Amino acid sequence: MKQTLLIMVLALGMCSINGNAQTKKPVRKATVSVPKDSREYQVGKDGFEWYKVCNNGKWGAEDRSGKLLVPCEYKEISYYDFLETIPGIFFVKPISDNLGTGVYSQTGKCIIPITRNYHFVLIQSWNTKEVGACFQYCKNSEKGNTGICDISGKEIFEAQCHYDDIQPHYKKGKFYYEVGICESEWRHGIIDGNGHIIVPLQYEKLSASETGEYFYIWDRENKKDIIVGRFCDIVTNENVLADNIRMTASLSSSYSNSSSSSNGSSSSANSNGGTTTVVVEHHHDPIPVQEWQQCPACYGSGQCPYVKCGGSGWYYIGDRATTCSMCHGSGKCSTCAGKGGHYVTVYR
Repeated sequence: MKQTLLIMVLALGMCSINGNAQTKKPVRKATVSVPKDSREYQVGKDGFEWYKVCNNGKWGAEDRSGKLLVPCEYKEISYYDFLETIPGIFFVKPISDNLGTGVYSQTGKCIIPITRNYHFVLIQSWNTKEVGACFQYCKNSEKGNTGICDISGKEIFEAQCHYDDIQPHYKKGKFYYEVGICESEWRHGIIDGNGHIIVPLQYEKLSASETGEYFYIWDRENKKDIIVGRFCDIVTNENVLADNIRMTASLSSSYSNSSSSSNGSSSSANSNGGTTTVVVEHHHDPIPVQEWQQCPACYGSGQCPYVKCGGSGWYYIGDRATTCSMCHGSGKCSTCAGKGGHYVTVYR
């Protein structure tokens, strides 16, 4: 009897093992797609010719003669050209996802290494005459510290906090930043080049006086300017970006000359004495940049769009003067708060 029970237990155990073996599915290993080795011919909108090179699944760049510009060490590479502003640059993304964005010049010089851990980098080329072209970055994470590098990649300033917008300005011998954060709505303030707060971040719209003496906001209720900060409190002066302005001007000048030269010799002679024109489809990976978006209500004027008001803040009903109900007497467009528009991040 004991032998029979033992045999039955062993039989059931074997059945259980066989059943588990049959129902257990094989584990599939995840396959990672690795780009094939390649060398793709590229032409920027500025006419710059280069090769996008892939080696062992990593991307880099060569010039048209085969000289290595960007080493094949990156997960992504793209070229962004600035047409008549400054020479184009390469943006790169590292293989490791915990690092940030790097920047190389058109000649292959590393301007911003990925080891700085910039989460993203934006090029600001709209203020080249005022402060020179520069790079805006966000460090370590999407909401990390915000800072500015000059055109050579040197860090000029890094705030010990995050700003959704930071715009350098130079006015009447003073250098400062207008900074903004956006939660439920935008709030702006002013800091100098040392990070000192000149105007707290609590105003929807800020303006600088033409005389270069103070910053002010418009008091809609009392229809007057209210001074919220003074230029004399700004410590930094024009020396902060003097070298950057000169470098940008030099780059713009040399780039303009080289572009004119290259545009004049775009065709090459063939063996029969004629010319051959090569047309290559442009491939451009999107890069985040800041772009000015005009207000759709006032079309960039900043004035109240109501016809009867016309930016005056009031109008007549019969022979009685009435405060404009759209701008509440400020004369400014209520859609853009008198700015005429705002900067947005777009991908080009």
